[in-house]
Amino acid sequence: LRNAFFSPRILVNNPEIVDYSLAGLSRQYALEIDTMLVDDLRNFLFGAPASGGFDLASLNIQRGRDHGLRYYNDMREAYGLKRIETFDEIIDDPTVVEIMLDIYGTPDHMDPWIGGLAERHLHGAMVGETIAAVLRDQFIRLRDGDEFFYLNDFDLMSSDMMYGIIDLD
Repeated sequence: LRNAFFSPRILVNNPEIVDYSLAGLSRQYALEIDTMLVDDLRNFLFGAPASGGFDLASLNIQRGRDHGLRYYNDMREAYGLKRIETFDEIIDDPTVVEIMLDIYGTPDHMDPWIGGLAERHLHGAMVGETIAAVLRDQFIRLRDGDEFFYLNDFDLMSSDMMYGIIDLD
């Protein structure tokens, strides 16, 4: 992974690599969404350690803080979800629970990105309750904000306009 960061020449010099990469990706299982990041995302983002390498987790946490994201429980509440009192309510791994206690003390002070990654997944899903709520909200906003979304009322546009949209596909 680290060898592919910011390496457009790989694609420019080998355009067939896109097909090979997509074929390979379609045959591999994704790692589980959890609090563990592969080393290349923790140490080699934008370069090697001590040579410009960054930690994606720390960047994501700081980005959330810079943008004024609420704490984990506040975010859950904003999405109509129940606040949690203890880390055990969402995390099965006792080691992760201990780490969360050491870092945050209480779920009320946890960063939402970390809490979302740590959550027990919903049945049949790759994410927990909070990230699912965020994704649901995002897709609803995208759909409702798109006047040309296929389920929206097409009486608002002329037939010529509709045919023009269909022709673009």
